[in-house]
Amino acid sequence: MDYISRPFGGAEDLERLRHLYEGMRRLQALGATRVGVNTGYGNDPASRLYESVGFQRVALDYSYVKKV
Repeated sequence: MDYISRPFGGAEDLERLRHLYEGMRRLQALGATRVGVNTGYGNDPASRLYESVGFQRVALDYSYVKKV
């Protein structure tokens, strides 16, 4: 995602936050009590965004690939 790779703080970022909150509101209205998000390892801007709205990091996942 292109927008995650740049610093957070502009008008577009506020729009993304609005969409994030709206998505969480809709999930809650459907009965969700928890919401999870994923981002690539080392994607610090995305991590900061999620943590800024209350998400807590619970794991670091690793993916493995082997050419056969």
